[in-house]
Amino acid sequence: MLSLCLERAYDKSESGDLGLLERVLNLQRESISLCEQPPKQIMDPVVLQSNHGVSLWRRYDRLGQREDLDEAIKLFEGVLNSPPPLWVTRSRDPAALERLKDVKQEIASLKAAEARKP
Repeated sequence: MLSLCLERAYDKSESGDLGLLERVLNLQRESISLCEQPPKQIMDPVVLQSNHGVSLWRRYDRLGQREDLDEAIKLFEGVLNSPPPLWVTRSRDPAALERLKDVKQEIASLKAAEARKP
């Protein structure tokens, strides 16, 4: 939650304080690391990875560092290749499951188009 609050502060800062965004990224990395350790996971690591990908994408948008975009894409691909979240499978919501499939297909199409570029 702290990383979400700091990210909101970053959004509201007039100049887009990069120090806040760096702190957000560090907290997100730490949260993901903690979820990978026993005992039982408290947070869904897929949600944390998705949030971290968004923050990396935002930093890429601000600084233009290709490695941020590459890491964000890698995280998003991992999220999409993960099993659907429990709330989706428990709700048995066919529309939600279908949307997940659509998103995976969209990404595959984008990657194929990118590979065809000279």
